[in-house]
Amino acid sequence: MYIITSAACIEDVQHLYAVVGYKKYVHSANLNDDKCTKNTKKKIVLTCVPKAYELDYTKVSVWSYIDIAVVKTESAIQFNDEKYTKFCSYSPAAIPVNYESRYQDPGTDAVVYGWGHKEIYRKPHDAEDYNQKTLQYAPQLLQEKSVCKKVYKGYNMDLVIDKYMLCTMEGGNVDEKGDLIGKSKPVLVDGCVTKRQRLMGAGGISCEENEEMPEYIQDPIIFDATRRNGSQTNETYTSTRRHGICQVQ
Repeated sequence: MYIITSAACIEDVQHLYAVVGYKKYVHSANLNDDKCTKNTKKKIVLTCVPKAYELDYTKVSVWSYIDIAVVKTESAIQFNDEKYTKFCSYSPAAIPVNYESRYQDPGTDAVVYGWGHKEIYRKPHDAEDYNQKTLQYAPQLLQEKSVCKKVYKGYNMDLVIDKYMLCTMEGGNVDEKGDLIGKSKPVLVDGCVTKRQRLMGAGGISCEENEEMPEYIQDPIIFDATRRNGSQTNETYTSTRRHGICQVQ
């Protein structure tokens, strides 16, 4: 089985395991003590990153460029295995890769997940474990990329943002289960709103009087790595980096 992940999180790691269906964080030293990780963890036997990828902790414009990777588990993950409901949090399921650009439009709802600390950014050579005990999430609203370019103006990030990133800058409207929790509005870059943005809750002057209506009204979409069935949180996999960009063990 193959898993899509971040190149920055695996490039300098020697030993990797994939853990799915678990909302609890388990330190690498305790993988064989916890019943879920002991019975379900999968060893990563192959990693693949873009040939041009370069990991440089000191330059965000470098390590975030083409920051994507594919890893292969030692054997297929059996999503219906009873071990997940017996020892873990929920039965995991795969999510198809999104190839539709419409789900990347400004005003689209998304949810981001991560184990990292909410306030501390790991410094070089810091081996302290800052990971949270349970998987964290944050509702987000996709914005125009020019909004993020302004924020990262001093980091030479324009090319990276244009080619490889989505921009989020405001709180979103859905929780980790996909339920509606609010009605946020996208940031207006040019002082006007498109009809798509208006449908998502933005108000103001229309950008074009003759703008064509979209053929669909997009429902909130949750972007994550593994969809859970009836659970409160989600899980991707456990990494083993001791320092650097990703918050790990």
